[in-house]
Amino acid sequence: MANKLKAVPTDSTTPVLDTSKIPKGERLNIGQVIFDAVQHEFQNSTVQADYERWRAEQAMRRG
Repeated sequence: MANKLKAVPTDSTTPVLDTSKIPKGERLNIGQVIFDAVQHEFQNSTVQADYERWRAEQAMRRG
């Protein structure tokens, strides 16, 4: 395989993926899969409550 995708080391401990090397169609497919998964999780009332709690905490931090 000529153009293998791989994580690029950075100064931080989190690897970085150069998404510009992923073909646009694949990026769209990945995005749709993630969107569908998040939408599915939000149908769970516990997840919704956790998110609302997190939003309130963020709003308080920002003042």
